[in-house]
Amino acid sequence: MNVASIQIGVVEGDKAQTIDRAVEHIRQARGADLIVLPELWNIGFMSFDRYVPEAEDKTGPTLTTLKGLAQEVKAYLHTGSFVEKAGDKYYNSSYLISPQGDILANYRKLHLFGYNSKEGQLLTMGDNVVVAKT
Repeated sequence: MNVASIQIGVVEGDKAQTIDRAVEHIRQARGADLIVLPELWNIGFMSFDRYVPEAEDKTGPTLTTLKGLAQEVKAYLHTGSFVEKAGDKYYNSSYLISPQGDILANYRKLHLFGYNSKEGQLLTMGDNVVVAKT
């Protein structure tokens, strides 16, 4: 198995441009069986003022783009995480996408960070460990 781990520099205040950067890096990782993105890469972990206004549901630009990209590069894609809005709650969520663009798993972070972080104040913790069958 070939795995690519990608680190992305956030374009401060511009989620669309940051997503474009991720797309470029993922395309460069073509040939990997699994591509892994970092935590809260699309807005930045410490950008607490952006968590709620830029939260997305499953139809948002981050997941939609990554589903299509997994198909394009024919790889499993771990989305890193992004702030997900589900009902009236917000989560630090990550997804595993198949090379066919299907969602195989959704994990919501269980241990929200406290020290110098507002993550625990703004987000709801997940409630289970996830194992995905590939």
